[in-house]
Amino acid sequence: MKKTLNRFFLLLGLACTAFQAQSQDAPYSFTRGVTPYVPLEKGISVTNGMTWDDPDVVIPIGFDFPLFGTVITELDFNAGLGATLAPPPGSGSSALIFAYNSDLIDRGFLVDTSKSEIVYLVEGTPGSRILKIEWQNAGFYNELEENGTSNDFVNLQLWLYETSGIIEIHFGPTAIVNNALVHDFTSGPLIGLIDEYDEGSMIFGTLYYLFGDPASPTVETIETEDEATSLFGNVLQGNPSDGQWYRFDPLLVSASGEAAALAGHIRLFPQPARGLLNIEYLEMEGNANWQFEVLDPRGQAVVPVQTARGPRTTLDIAQLPAGVYFLKVRSEKHQMTLRKIVKVD
Repeated sequence: MKKTLNRFFLLLGLACTAFQAQSQDAPYSFTRGVTPYVPLEKGISVTNGMTWDDPDVVIPIGFDFPLFGTVITELDFNAGLGATLAPPPGSGSSALIFAYNSDLIDRGFLVDTSKSEIVYLVEGTPGSRILKIEWQNAGFYNELEENGTSNDFVNLQLWLYETSGIIEIHFGPTAIVNNALVHDFTSGPLIGLIDEYDEGSMIFGTLYYLFGDPASPTVETIETEDEATSLFGNVLQGNPSDGQWYRFDPLLVSASGEAAALAGHIRLFPQPARGLLNIEYLEMEGNANWQFEVLDPRGQAVVPVQTARGPRTTLDIAQLPAGVYFLKVRSEKHQMTLRKIVKVD
């Protein structure tokens, strides 16, 4: 059954006048790979043998997890269709994780006998735990509604890493005959993150989503209504293969105020910069070491990690094309933070 969020926000192509125009600050870097898919064993069932369609449940993460700079401890399945999760209301976060946004349903829904299950578990020791959520043999609502069948299916897992804040999506065996039939965006599933969604006011932040060949996608962004109208047919062009995984690695992982404190102590000048950029770490005393690197808007390093000694250093960015970049700073006292750089010719 389609929910208000997806009918308005997704199926209408995000054409909403409440979209907020805001600067894209590349909060996550993106990597991908292929490893054998391993189904979860001894997971805790969310569906408990019941046939399901958009289950309304909350999963405890099991640890503090930083999502767009806010600590969350639970995930709410009631965010929308498919494998789309959000922190519950009152958590302080209004972000969404689109692990696989196509309308998933139990393949046994019509016969009222469950053939698909959703399970989760937490692995590892404190400080390095991983929450894993798996959709096992999930079918597609659109196929069932259109054809009365549930032949197509997908297996996938969402992983959340303690401390680092990494988000991973792993894909297992999948069988889809007609992408345009099963996917709301016709070409493939919507996979990505949105930093803000307010259902009451219908205000949206920035959507970061995967586009192109599922084996080597790029990260695209949508920030305005005009951009939103192009989303249909412009997500993944097909389905991730068995063993494919995607990783979103946050550039700002401290949600305790440490990263914000570090950002307040970093001074960059001149801004905009043409050749030399001065970097001052105002809190640094003596000749202690700290590290920095420069990233492009997609989170890729364009200046590799360098070590500075003492409170000041100078960076030559004359070789970089004009545009917006981001300085990632890490110190012993704080984890990391991100500052914008504007480069002009």
